[in-house]
Amino acid sequence: MAYTPLWLRSFAATCITVAGLMVAIDLLPSRRDRPSPIAPYTSTTTTAPPIRTRLDLPPIVAWQRWFRHRLAAQSIAQWLHAQPPIAEWSDRAYLVVNLRLRRVYLFDQGLPVGSYRVGIGQPGWETPIGSFTITQKLKNPVWRHPLTDIEIQPSEANPLGDRWIEFWVTDQGAIGFHGTNQLASVGQAVSHGCLRLSNSDVRELYDWVREGTSVRVVAQ
Repeated sequence: MAYTPLWLRSFAATCITVAGLMVAIDLLPSRRDRPSPIAPYTSTTTTAPPIRTRLDLPPIVAWQRWFRHRLAAQSIAQWLHAQPPIAEWSDRAYLVVNLRLRRVYLFDQGLPVGSYRVGIGQPGWETPIGSFTITQKLKNPVWRHPLTDIEIQPSEANPLGDRWIEFWVTDQGAIGFHGTNQLASVGQAVSHGCLRLSNSDVRELYDWVREGTSVRVVAQ
């Protein structure tokens, strides 16, 4: 076998490698033949405007809505628990009696300023429903029993307490607000149609109203 020098073998191997690379490159597509890369997707849909939440309302609108909701939320608490300021008669004061809740609400200039628990008429002697006006106010009234006509003079035994505020008169007698000598009966359906308050409450109510003040009695 003929001897082949090492340098010749190396040269031949290099030529073969180069030739192989040229063939591989020639088989690849040219730059002109390559497809363009896919462009990134761009949406043509316009962006929707943000939804306006309540907190995003203009300041005046938001404040008005907050005030209305706040007033509505507080109204029940005011009606049930409001304490009136120092009594001062107003020609704009009026009363609303809710028989279901057994409370009388005092309003002045359209705003609730007082709320008092009341006893109401028992079955058969129901408190009348409707619109009335106060016709008489008395301190230390004399009470006459509606069935026996027995009179009880002003005293701790007087079922009317020490204040009487009349708003309706019938052939069977008068109906009105008054105090009581039986505090536990306040809030109960036990009267002969009148509205019983604690003595301290009826005194406050007495100082707020006058003859001619409107009274409205509702079932609920």
